[in-house]
Amino acid sequence: MSQRKGFSTFIKVLVVVLIAAGVAYVLWQRARPLVKVVPVTREDAANAVPGSVTVSAERVIVVRSAVGGLVAEGELEIGQMVKKGDFLIKLDTSDLELEIQANENSLKTARDRRAVGSLIELELENARVELGNVERASKEGTVSKQALDRATSNVRGIERRLAIEKVETDAAIAALENSLEVRKLRLARMTVKSPADGQVSEAMAFPGDIIGNESVVATLISNERLVDAKISEENFAGIKVGNKASIRFLGYGPQLYGGHVTKVLPTADPATQRYIVHLSVHIDPSKLVPGLTGDVSIVIDTHPNALVIPRRALFGGKVYVANEGTVELRTVKTGFTDLNTVEILEGLKEGELVLVEQLDLVRAGDKVRPQLETRGTPVP
Repeated sequence: MSQRKGFSTFIKVLVVVLIAAGVAYVLWQRARPLVKVVPVTREDAANAVPGSVTVSAERVIVVRSAVGGLVAEGELEIGQMVKKGDFLIKLDTSDLELEIQANENSLKTARDRRAVGSLIELELENARVELGNVERASKEGTVSKQALDRATSNVRGIERRLAIEKVETDAAIAALENSLEVRKLRLARMTVKSPADGQVSEAMAFPGDIIGNESVVATLISNERLVDAKISEENFAGIKVGNKASIRFLGYGPQLYGGHVTKVLPTADPATQRYIVHLSVHIDPSKLVPGLTGDVSIVIDTHPNALVIPRRALFGGKVYVANEGTVELRTVKTGFTDLNTVEILEGLKEGELVLVEQLDLVRAGDKVRPQLETRGTPVP
């Protein structure tokens, strides 16, 4: 009986010891710091040159009013999206419309008068009849040559007067027509429309304002965007149109966007001595807000099937490796480098886990709990 009791006590003690050991092991495991790791992988390594990126509007359009006057209507708001031909403002046209009506009435009167004919035409007709009579009498010898000359001169004088009157009438009508066209053109210009698709960045004319000729009504930024990359002189030589690029915008976090070089400008910015290339970016155009900045990595060469790790795992030519929960310090030889990754030529093997965070908090020999981190890829 005593043997059974002693055996039972032994079992109980053993269970308690095992539980305590398990708890101690769990606590010991949890006491080890948690570290983010990424495996060494094989992929194409890129030789890429870095640059800074700025987004700007392709055009800034200053909209002016060709004529001055009182703003009667307006639909201008900052941030407003407009299309070419959309209404912006209209000036008060009441006085001009009265002038146009008076002009049209004068023009109609002048045209009607010309259609009715001139009194000089009747005078000329009578003078020609008289000249005919004198010519017949002259042939019969009943009138003198002087009488014939006077009748002839009278007809020619009336003809000249009629011609002058016709020229003056035509000139008056032409002047009225021209005046009417000028007024109608001015009327059309008193409605200001958008000259292009874009967005209102400044609104400077509102109902009740009095503006002068050539006054600025609004400033638009075009919908088209320029993504400029500035490249240092030492990195510029290998860049060509068509080179692939990875772009990261500060406003959108670590997300990478694919793209390529569309234009290489031949001269450097005199202020910074940096060369400028234009990029096409695979991104929703609405996200390309003027003033947005970021960085870019432009690929000028690649090594296929290379060992690659994140750039942030590398410090001073070294990396930390998590080997079965123990931190090892490795010296590595690097190759091609791009915005986020670096090629490893020596010092690491495929599948090994490199630390990518809190590198200043660990040392070689530390016990750690590795946690895999998913690496982001560029948007295609």
